[in-house]
Amino acid sequence: YNKSLQSITLPNTVEYIGRYAFFGCENLSKITIPTCTEYIGRYAFNNTNDLTVYFNASILPLNLQENWDYGIKAYYVGFKNVYTDGDFELALLSNNCVAITKYNGTQTSIDLNDLSVGTIVQIGGSAFKDSSVESIILPNTIKNIEKEAFANTNIKSIVIPSSLEQVGDYAFYSSAIESIEFEDNSSLVKIGSYAFANTKLLNSIVLPKTLSYLGVGAFLDSSISSVTFVDGINLNTIN
Repeated sequence: YNKSLQSITLPNTVEYIGRYAFFGCENLSKITIPTCTEYIGRYAFNNTNDLTVYFNASILPLNLQENWDYGIKAYYVGFKNVYTDGDFELALLSNNCVAITKYNGTQTSIDLNDLSVGTIVQIGGSAFKDSSVESIILPNTIKNIEKEAFANTNIKSIVIPSSLEQVGDYAFYSSAIESIEFEDNSSLVKIGSYAFANTKLLNSIVLPKTLSYLGVGAFLDSSISSVTFVDGINLNTIN
């Protein structure tokens, strides 16, 4: 319950983070996890309000307990450093990959292919939340759209590149989205909980056959009346 802790970089000796380790650290906004960390317990970061977790390792720890990430805003793997480029805040990851962590501009139309910042693989948690963006073009390198990335925006339509693997919890929550198109040969595996909840203009969606996980309340309180599952869909979990 250390409410004064705001940022922490763990030493390169920490292999184990127990359950509830940072529970209730309300003002903790950044934690950096060393490459040697192998275990993170359940609810390790629960009741942190706006936490971003940076992993130095190029892969997640092998022993992650259920709900280890409960309560965090975003996490980044292969983290090197953070920097800004114009209106964008970014995280440099391994192999010259980049995550967009925050957009601070006022443009209504954005083409992320216009950015010369490396290979964009991730839209971070809350990156465009509450922004003025109404139209966005994603690069065909994107793999993850994280929690609340486009929540409360006026984006009306979006084309999801075939490279995308995951749509995070609340990703388009309470947005103005009307149309979602998944490109052919989609790699999408997961749609998180409440990803499209409270979207009052989205009437239909066609889910790609690679999808295997549909989270809790994915379309809760939306206007959706038609969900189409492509023949041969790999869906095995609907929460």
